[in-house]
Amino acid sequence: MSRAALAIATACTAAAFVYSLLRIVQALVLPEPDPTTVMWSEHSGFFWRAWTCAYVGGAVALVAHRFAGERTARFVARAIVPVTALVAIQALFVP
Repeated sequence: MSRAALAIATACTAAAFVYSLLRIVQALVLPEPDPTTVMWSEHSGFFWRAWTCAYVGGAVALVAHRFAGERTARFVARAIVPVTALVAIQALFVP
C-alpha cells in the first residue's frame, strides 16, 4: 500500500471516529435546542463538527504519512471495525 493511500485511509478512519465521539459527548454534555422550535440560528452544529473532524483527520494523515509502514496499516485495518461500531451506535442513539 502506498504511503498516500495509507494516510488517506487513516484520515478517514480518524475523522469518522472523532465525529462520532464528538457528537456523543456534545449530545450528553451540551444538548442543543430542538431544531423544529428554533426559527433561525447562525450556528450549524453539523457544519462545525464536520470541519473539526476534517481538521483532525488531516493532522492524523500527516502523522500517518510520516510513519507509514506495516504497523500503521495493521492498526488502521484493526481500527475500522470498532470505528464502524461507534458510528452505528452514535447513529442509533444520538442522531
